[in-house]
Amino acid sequence: VTEIYQILEGSGVIMSGGRLEEVRESDLTNLGAGMSHTGRHVGGMSKRLVPGDVFVVPAGMPHRFSELDGPIRYVVYRFEPGK
Repeated sequence: VTEIYQILEGSGVIMSGGRLEEVRESDLTNLGAGMSHTGRHVGGMSKRLVPGDVFVVPAGMPHRFSELDGPIRYVVYRFEPGK
């Protein structure tokens, strides 16, 4: 799914792109997010996000928060194909 993150409070660094190694499925349905994947993130780019920033993650792109400067609050919009 494509995800759009809107940072409301706090700040941190998001890693995106590159690839995942040692991939395994992660069930996030209890969080209302459906199935996902986790693993070792290799390569990609990093970007510091602060309140007011919006960050788009295209479907299939590995991504994770690699640093948080404390508590962070954000809204994530998820767009599933065919829905």
